Amino acid sequence: MFTAENFRRIYDAENRKGLDLANRYFPSLEPLTLAVRTKVQDIRDHRAARTTMNAEEFQATLLVLQNDSPL
Repeated sequence: MFTAENFRRIYDAENRKGLDLANRYFPSLEPLTLAVRTKVQDIRDHRAARTTMNAEEFQATLLVLQNDSPL
């Protein structure tokens, strides 16, 4: 049966095989996907550096990162 869950299973299985279905069928989304991945990595890096700054500075810069849309 064609359900969202079954499509997701197929998609994940094909990606594990090395086929990038997203770029194959939706090449115009690649720049947006990369922008989102970059933003997520920036936020993760910022959270990893939490111990090097005070709480107010951390929260302020985190909000800037979260509100700065990559799109």
